[in-house]
Amino acid sequence: MNTVDKLLQTSGAEQLLPVGKADDAKARIQEDFLFWKETLFRFLKDNFKLKEHELKYEPSVAVVEDDSLQLADLHLSEPIPSKTAQIGAANSIIRPLSIKQSRELFKSTNRNYIHIELNLQDHPQLTYKTGDHLAIWPINPDEEVNRLLRVLGLTERRDVLILINALESSVKIKLPSPTTLDALFRHYVEICASVSRDTVKTLVQFAPNSNAKAYFESLSRDKETYAELLTHTHVNVGRLLELATKDDPNTVWSDLPSAFLIEALPVMQPRYYSISSSSVLCPRRPSITALISNTSLVRNPESSIPGLTSNYILSLSNMLVVDVSKSTPGALTYKLDGPSDVLKGGKVFAHIRRSKFKLPMQSTCPLIMVAAGTGLVPFRAFVAERARLLAIGRTVGDMMLIFGCRYPNEDFIYLDELNQF
Repeated sequence: MNTVDKLLQTSGAEQLLPVGKADDAKARIQEDFLFWKETLFRFLKDNFKLKEHELKYEPSVAVVEDDSLQLADLHLSEPIPSKTAQIGAANSIIRPLSIKQSRELFKSTNRNYIHIELNLQDHPQLTYKTGDHLAIWPINPDEEVNRLLRVLGLTERRDVLILINALESSVKIKLPSPTTLDALFRHYVEICASVSRDTVKTLVQFAPNSNAKAYFESLSRDKETYAELLTHTHVNVGRLLELATKDDPNTVWSDLPSAFLIEALPVMQPRYYSISSSSVLCPRRPSITALISNTSLVRNPESSIPGLTSNYILSLSNMLVVDVSKSTPGALTYKLDGPSDVLKGGKVFAHIRRSKFKLPMQSTCPLIMVAAGTGLVPFRAFVAERARLLAIGRTVGDMMLIFGCRYPNEDFIYLDELNQF
């Protein structure tokens, strides 16, 4: 960026404003860009006498209710891969995979680290190699789906059949259609995603009353006010709409079109987990290891932001636990069986992604493996595979594994296995 700036100036360009920069390490790129854009617009208005108009939402898609649709044509839960996750050389087909086994790895701690083994037996076309990734397609929790439908006044219309149509030929629909509002908010858009201040500014025009409008205007106008809110309040679109009308909980955002949410919210994407098993030892039972994420808020440590996929995995794990006393209390709930029981019995939509992170071709090659706590996962598979080769008389190179854990008595995962290897 500095090189481009200097080149423009040496070529005779006049710098009107300082170069805008953002720090990705602080996860504030969108907010930093919005601040730069606001500074630019103020400059243009003051120096070029431009007029600022009220922001009006102009939809590029239409949501149409159609009761004539056939149930067989509906998309109710099956994932729709994006171009970056299309089936091909790097990605297998998406299938509902059974969870064969689940167990907790942490001891005496308020954190959860779940080891899950999946079963490929019913899907002979699915194979994996040591070092590959397993993609899990998450589901939004019941609480957030119900909250959003309620605040929009759509609870009674959650199962209405809808079509999503492009209003312009250049617009590409990224979501499956036809579907229902319930399936849309549960499976296809990330309603738990954080909301940008720019989106808050657009939401002002749909406010159901003057108090909600004033509240959103205040949040969208001042980045410090919005940043302060995020330090002590877990905010997603449903929670934000609810917060703006907390003085009257019965208020609904009836003027907020579903089309806006479809355009403003991210499309649901899979989360990738390193496979922690060896394909030599467990060719039909790949395993993953998931740290359950619950990020505490800076100003409100009692509240947290739950990780979308990891808490879904935790809920599945609790369902499979025979001894109820060993399940995790207070966990989020999900529609685990899926529509028409397609996921009944502890199944998840998943696919395999090929990886280039592999063991050396020569088993005699020595290895130094270094990782943080969660980074140990693929190395478990590496060590297990070489231990097997050694057991059958093959020569293997020396291996050194270095990894971190906070409390060795509590979160030294796979301790017994590593000692055995």
